[in-house]
Amino acid sequence: MPTNNYDLNTPAEGTTDWHVPLNENFESLDSLLYQLETDGSINDGGVRHALEFSGENGGEMIQAAIDDADSSNGKNVVVVDNHGPDSNGSWLLNEAIRVPGNTCLILESTRLVLSDGSDDNILRNENIQDGDSDITILGRGTVLDHAGANQTRQNTYNDNCITLINVDSFLISGLVIRNAESRSIQTEGSSNGTIRDIQVHGRKALRTDAVHITGPATKIVVSGIIGETGDDFLAADATPNPHSAYGGGGGVSNISFSNCHYNSIKGGGLLRTASGASFVCDGIILENSTIGNGQPALRLGGNDNPDRSQHKNILVNNVFSESKGIECYHSVMNLYVSQMNAKGGLLDNDQQNMENVQLTNCVAREMTGPAIKITGGTVNNLQMTGISVHDNGTSLSTGIGFSGSSTTVSNIQASNMLFSGCDTGVSISSAVSTDSVSFDNISGEQVDNMWDVDPGDVIINNTTVESSNAELPQGDYAPGTIVVHNDSGDGTGSGTYLLTPTLNWVQISS
Repeated sequence: MPTNNYDLNTPAEGTTDWHVPLNENFESLDSLLYQLETDGSINDGGVRHALEFSGENGGEMIQAAIDDADSSNGKNVVVVDNHGPDSNGSWLLNEAIRVPGNTCLILESTRLVLSDGSDDNILRNENIQDGDSDITILGRGTVLDHAGANQTRQNTYNDNCITLINVDSFLISGLVIRNAESRSIQTEGSSNGTIRDIQVHGRKALRTDAVHITGPATKIVVSGIIGETGDDFLAADATPNPHSAYGGGGGVSNISFSNCHYNSIKGGGLLRTASGASFVCDGIILENSTIGNGQPALRLGGNDNPDRSQHKNILVNNVFSESKGIECYHSVMNLYVSQMNAKGGLLDNDQQNMENVQLTNCVAREMTGPAIKITGGTVNNLQMTGISVHDNGTSLSTGIGFSGSSTTVSNIQASNMLFSGCDTGVSISSAVSTDSVSFDNISGEQVDNMWDVDPGDVIINNTTVESSNAELPQGDYAPGTIVVHNDSGDGTGSGTYLLTPTLNWVQISS
């Protein structure tokens, strides 16, 4: 029987801005779920209230209500009331609540607590091997407390507070998750879902991500995640993972993270992406989000496949970071960044290959090195426009820095940029291989050395610029070329020169 989608938006594969209509579903979903809770008008099996079922504790009562609802036809609706049968009105769990497909679990403003020594999730889907579909977990500010004493980390999916494995179509909303032994929410092999409006108060430990999407996965919207953890806050992970249910990994695509706000308590970043083996990380969005401190806001890859065609189509928009902006541990293709404001630096390729990168209308402040740092690797088609770099005059601060004997840059275009208070505006070392590098409308305020550019294929404001310890330009230029030469030795040869048809340099201005 075909599933009734109740007029919700269902964008087709490949739809542009696919995450927008999914976000528009939120209001409709809330209305539908209210109907489910109050009168069951859109389900055939009625509504079960966990308090009406028997059990040794609250967890057993919830499971009994779910099992009873699962025996009926239609949408299974189970309500966990705001005052539970256990200590202080809570619901005590000795093991995970197992939620089957076609189920809506409504958690009123209450508290679910994992008992001491349980070593399990609080919630997971029922059929982790064969899979489930259509699962809704709707909280009303409900607290899930994973902090039972004497828990032993298993280094498996059981360590997570919520685990969904092989689930197609899901919604998780309106929860406060405390003290997860590992990840607060992890999905594996799951797609077509929404995770939104979650507060996370994690442990000061590794693998305590707030939301970790493990491949294979596609079309997942993550929005309104707020809190602090000891590791990366969000992750889109295609790599084989020993801490998952099956660990085989799989491609992740069309994953959107928005309106997420994070404060690190150990050193993680806002979002980590990774591709590996033959699995692609493709189509990741991070927007309208902040990070208070910790690692760079976006960390691309790590210990995985170096083929940049496997890690592509990353969009970053309107991100504020009290740490650095983007650091690459993986080659990447098609990285688009706009309106990022980062402390310490915008982009560091960290010796990784990059192709088709755009930085637009971004701000770097309080530098600890170059705002845009390319060291090692091959970078092709890097476009930078509307970039502002503001520093307080630290000795190592640089607007743009290209360095390293293994560095090749080509098709680099920078325009409409302002460097303020930097030690150096643009620095390109002689060891860098350059091809078609141009700067246009680049200005500086209180910059000690605006241009530190060694000979190469570099054009500044339609004029070639070089720096060398010599009286005349040293690059290999065509007749008619005008070169602004900086004599980095005693300075006596600094000036603007024209190369004549007889290959002689004529100084046309000092």
